[in-house]
Amino acid sequence: MNVRIVTRRIGIDDTVREYIRRCIANALNRRLNRVADAVIALEDLNGPRGGKDQRCCVTLLLSPRGSVRAQATGSDIWSVVDRAVQKAARQLDRLLESSWSSRRRLYRRQQFRAA
Repeated sequence: MNVRIVTRRIGIDDTVREYIRRCIANALNRRLNRVADAVIALEDLNGPRGGKDQRCCVTLLLSPRGSVRAQATGSDIWSVVDRAVQKAARQLDRLLESSWSSRRRLYRRQQFRAA
């Protein structure tokens, strides 16, 4: 999985970049084989004016197809990254569970018709 970090109007250092990579790896550890790329966009919405203005947008590009996108906004970059990554992980779980359930139903219907 490739992790790409994009920043807009915000400066981050290597500790934040490493934290983001660790956070992604920990949240998606069971599902890493389904995620081809992860794009994390960090943005300062208000610039120097202050306030609740840090946004993190996580986009997971799935293999073989599909994507999941989640975002969070707050004043602390660490908590914003945590919330956005956890949202994306929950959405990915729901997506994979729904696709697994539909395949299971299809298999059961085929077995029922064959009998």
